[in-house]
Amino acid sequence: NNFEDDVFYSSQYFSDVAFDAKVNFEKVQFCSWADFTQTQFLAFANLSRIQFYSTARFLGAQFDSLAYFYKTRFHSLANFKMAQFHKLAYFKNAQFDSLADFSHAHFKSSSNFLNVQLPKVLKFDGTMINKPIDLTRCQLKPGQDFCYISLIDAPIEKLHLTYDNFRILKPDGILTRTHYQRLNSVYEKLLKNFKDQGYLSSYEMLDIEYQAFKYLQNPDYVNYRWFYIIWNELRKNWTNYGYNKEWILLYVLFFLLVFTIINWLMFPYLSQKVYPVPSINRALFGNITFRQQRYMNRTGLNFSRLDLAFYYTTIIFFGLKMSTEAINYRRSGVILIYVEYIVGLICLGYLANFIVSSQLIA
Repeated sequence: NNFEDDVFYSSQYFSDVAFDAKVNFEKVQFCSWADFTQTQFLAFANLSRIQFYSTARFLGAQFDSLAYFYKTRFHSLANFKMAQFHKLAYFKNAQFDSLADFSHAHFKSSSNFLNVQLPKVLKFDGTMINKPIDLTRCQLKPGQDFCYISLIDAPIEKLHLTYDNFRILKPDGILTRTHYQRLNSVYEKLLKNFKDQGYLSSYEMLDIEYQAFKYLQNPDYVNYRWFYIIWNELRKNWTNYGYNKEWILLYVLFFLLVFTIINWLMFPYLSQKVYPVPSINRALFGNITFRQQRYMNRTGLNFSRLDLAFYYTTIIFFGLKMSTEAINYRRSGVILIYVEYIVGLICLGYLANFIVSSQLIA
């Protein structure tokens, strides 16, 4: 059973064959389909350094001894569905380019995926794993951002991986209830896996993805889809789902700047006609003539009152001694005053949460 260095240009079918002695396929080139469906490898199977240029099908194959795929290259689909690995499954330095499907396979012993080049899609749906499989030292090929991994009904606690190289495989858009529930279970189990193994960076990346998943693909939200799309964008861009609470400092500065500019352009109309602040009005009109006051009442670019506009904005934004009784509700600027006030209250709430959670105050 020695096929070493052979080149097969046409499709090859080894399905339902039982190799009862050592079989050697080292450095074989399969230029077309290679079918090992239900093949039994009763002894050592040397499948190293093979080039599978087309589909490699090991559907239901049985490896009773060492399955040796060292440096084997799968240029297309690698189908190991329902394969049985009774001994060591050795994939060290193997390369998967497209899809590697181990769905419902059974790893009864150890495995080695050291330095494996990850495919675009990797499936472990319903896979049975007796001993942990370590995927932490797998690699992406140059130019590949990540590998989509499918873990539905998989024993996730038996998989060791970080989320740097992976993303959960899921369709776009609203899911069916069953599919959503199964993927939701995958997220929760994988989050627990990362937490138990101390992979905090992976936990954060996955949890951020999970939050978006719950808002955007939950079938219960289909009737309010646009609301949850907007709400998701707000949560993502406001504090990154709570992982970047310090962003509130930038938002406070941003809103203060924007509202100060708006108030400055409308000054002193706002301070006189809409929401008078006595101390500011005294600073503006304390010792000036009526003609000067008429001139200063004009809105526009007057840099001499920019500092007062900032002070006026902080009074409203932070609610400093703000009195709603002083507001003239018959003037058109009332909505602006309340927008600034409400936005300020929201920012103050998040700012307080950031200070407390960061333990800036003992």
